[in-house]
Amino acid sequence: MTKPAKLHKECNPPQDCVLLATETGTFDGDLQGSDFSGGATAFAESGHFVVGRTDLFRGTVRGCGSGTLVFVGTELADLHQGSGDWRIVEGFGTGDLAHATGHGTGRGTVDKDGFHSQYDGVIDCGK
Repeated sequence: MTKPAKLHKECNPPQDCVLLATETGTFDGDLQGSDFSGGATAFAESGHFVVGRTDLFRGTVRGCGSGTLVFVGTELADLHQGSGDWRIVEGFGTGDLAHATGHGTGRGTVDKDGFHSQYDGVIDCGK
């Protein structure tokens, strides 16, 4: 589960705006650990929005070991649900995860308790 930590709106002179945000959360499952992310969001008149994000994961990946990973991803969502894709950025991991690679998809929902996400994909430990 993830909760927004900080939101900041930035606009240029014609009033094209993006929402900048940071989030903190935890992973539970094949990835166990903490997550800190930052991203930018653009909104459509339809109520949909697109997010580009970078996640910094610190923890353990089942079958690989412990360390840090950097994920990048995109999401297409509305106020209730969304989906997207992610990939591990090579060369940014540490510890047992220093050479890990991977990619996949995600989907999530929003309720009064925050964001709830489910990620699917493959991670190669690089060992």
